[in-house]
Amino acid sequence: MTKTRRDFLRNTLLGAGLVSGAKAWAGTNPGFAPLNPPSKPYQAMDGDGALPSKQDSRYPDKPLGRARIEPSLAKLQPGAQQQFRAIIAAPTFSYAHLAENVTWTVNDVEGGSSQVGTIDARGLYRAPAQVPVPHEVHVCAKVEGVMNPLLFATVLVGASEVSYTMKSSWTDEAHVMKYPHSISLDPQGNLLIADSTGNGAYRFSREGKLLTVFGFSPRHKKGAHAPEGSVSKHPSLAMGYFGGMDPGYFSAPRVAISDKEGNVYVVDTEERRPQIQVFDTEGNFKYAFGQHGNLPGYLIRVHGMAFDSKGLLHAEDVENCRVNTYEPDGKFVGSWGHEGALPGQLNAPHCLYIDPNDEPFVIGYYGPTQKFTSDGHYLLSFAHANPPDHPISFQSLFGDRWGNVYVPMRDEGLQKYNNVGEFVGWVTRGVGTQWGTVAHDGTIYLLPTSTSKSQEAKLPTVAVYAPR
Repeated sequence: MTKTRRDFLRNTLLGAGLVSGAKAWAGTNPGFAPLNPPSKPYQAMDGDGALPSKQDSRYPDKPLGRARIEPSLAKLQPGAQQQFRAIIAAPTFSYAHLAENVTWTVNDVEGGSSQVGTIDARGLYRAPAQVPVPHEVHVCAKVEGVMNPLLFATVLVGASEVSYTMKSSWTDEAHVMKYPHSISLDPQGNLLIADSTGNGAYRFSREGKLLTVFGFSPRHKKGAHAPEGSVSKHPSLAMGYFGGMDPGYFSAPRVAISDKEGNVYVVDTEERRPQIQVFDTEGNFKYAFGQHGNLPGYLIRVHGMAFDSKGLLHAEDVENCRVNTYEPDGKFVGSWGHEGALPGQLNAPHCLYIDPNDEPFVIGYYGPTQKFTSDGHYLLSFAHANPPDHPISFQSLFGDRWGNVYVPMRDEGLQKYNNVGEFVGWVTRGVGTQWGTVAHDGTIYLLPTSTSKSQEAKLPTVAVYAPR
């Protein structure tokens, strides 16, 4: 239907008082949508053809509409130019248009600099005269009034893809860990590692010095007694069949992450108590939440957690095929997602990363990586399984402050994608990666792994890579 005919029909229905009848007819005809519900007066279009800005009543704090940046990946020689545009996606029965009042930054510097390139108010980027180090540059358009106000583009200056070098590595000289499962950073830049086989969670310095032991574990107890209110104060009983059913003990912990205040959240597989346990900065148990089960707010097997910018905790559940959201004190807020193998459905979700727009990326054990809006609506997919010579299962993913996503490819290495799923390059090749995390300066800390037992015994606990 053309715009002219649509407006004519809309006004005819309004003038004849038939809108309510049209709405009633829609109830028996799912394909029909009334042009103008009687509870909302007709709203004329702006001069440029775009509908005036409004909000969805279901999400009163979320403005309608999305934006994108074009191009999202550019490969330039030193001194070359590239025009970037921030585009507002087309609203219903209208046109896409350029965003207004855009703030442009390069590597978080408004207008850029001579070292990383400059960008003017119209989005015209000029690469620096010399290849920068690192040669990957991040252009960001800040747009108001859209669901995703931060739009990221990757610029590779003087190179066709990203490049990293191994800066250092270290081995667990304290021998407290058996199988490091996940790694993350706390607010002070120290490393948090969950050991699923050794039933422990630890804080290390970036150089590998053991700083903190969290909670209680079979081999490294913080005290002679279990916490008050425990099922049993006898260590051998309190540890349970894996490592700990009492609060403060662990049973095959999967992930340890920190909030902005430094509190550490550890999730494990114990079924007889809440699965997410919270510890203070000194490693002392505070409280737990997330009962085992499939009721709202319950968990069966969490394999990934992340905080958003509001401090809400998001935990993906492999078995329930959903993402639960909690307040920091454990109060259940809501959940989204359902089981399936089609786009937008969750197939054994195995990890998640939340980007600077609070939009989650979720990777399935069988692939792919999917991006969703902050309220769980599907956006796009990438990093698919690629048999027979490439991975058909995935363990984790992580991201950085520019919205880039890193996907470990088992024994093949670590791949990097930008915020819209475009392949940027390999961080490592031929080195298996269990998990990783990225520091503010772009340094990557990896847990190497190998399907070969003899090779795995020779690997460092943590390998450190720097962009170049």
